[in-house]
Amino acid sequence: MPGPDILTASLTHRGVTTGQQYNSRSDWHSKVACWGALFDVLYKAYKLSSAHGAHPLWHDATAGRLGFRVNHRVSTNVLDKNLDIVVCEIDAGTPPSGITMGSVAKRVGLQLTDPTDLAFLALLDTLPLQEVDPSHIGNVRIAIEAKAVMNDIGKATPRLYAEILAAGVIVRDAQLNRGHPRTVYASLNLVNAAVTFLSSTTNKTKSNARGEAQAAVKMMDSAFRYGIINQAVPNGVNVGPTGPRTQVFDAVGITVIDCVNDPAVPVTLHMAARGHPNPVTVPTASQYTTFVADICNKY
Repeated sequence: MPGPDILTASLTHRGVTTGQQYNSRSDWHSKVACWGALFDVLYKAYKLSSAHGAHPLWHDATAGRLGFRVNHRVSTNVLDKNLDIVVCEIDAGTPPSGITMGSVAKRVGLQLTDPTDLAFLALLDTLPLQEVDPSHIGNVRIAIEAKAVMNDIGKATPRLYAEILAAGVIVRDAQLNRGHPRTVYASLNLVNAAVTFLSSTTNKTKSNARGEAQAAVKMMDSAFRYGIINQAVPNGVNVGPTGPRTQVFDAVGITVIDCVNDPAVPVTLHMAARGHPNPVTVPTASQYTTFVADICNKY
């Protein structure tokens, strides 16, 4: 699946053009990661349709029933939050915006070079699937939100905990109180396994201790599925450390990269091979291919 490769290539290219591959004060990396995830979800739905008959997602996308939006504002009973990318139902009379998946790729500066990827992107741009004005957004069918832990992983845990909790509150509130049981809620998480990282804010090189990235992966895999979210936002049953646990997010994906944030060093996907100074493995349930399959299966 090309999504993670598009992410690393785009981060590498951004470093060459701006001097920083990753900037903690920007959400650019999240948009790239989520665009790639939606690209892969649509491609899988397309391939499933070719092999087994029309997949519901591909059928709706080609029939003009769906649009998408980057940075969609969601308001709940307790919080307001921008979701990185959503796929939503639209009315038959919704005017076309002319903003396609390809338009967004150019606008954001994504790097696609593989002929197969480019051919599928060209196919997507022939579909009525386009970015939608907020006034025309109907029921959200897929919502993808990205988180990133790049450096000072141990110190970043409280912030990550808070962000996981906030995302869980919004998802649970939407599921229970907003009446959208058909929405597929997906969490995509980026973890940096590089042992050193050039801070985008202080311009100083920092170290990531061995084992910290693995600990972050373990925490994400557990917390986004069950854990702190259910304990903080009960859903009417006895949830908690000893009670039954209900999965909140329908799909959880974790992509591990090696990024030192140096324009001279390309960003790569992490390979937890023997000899790597900070090896990280991702549980099967949270691997990227499983994440994409879960979104398609639960649509």
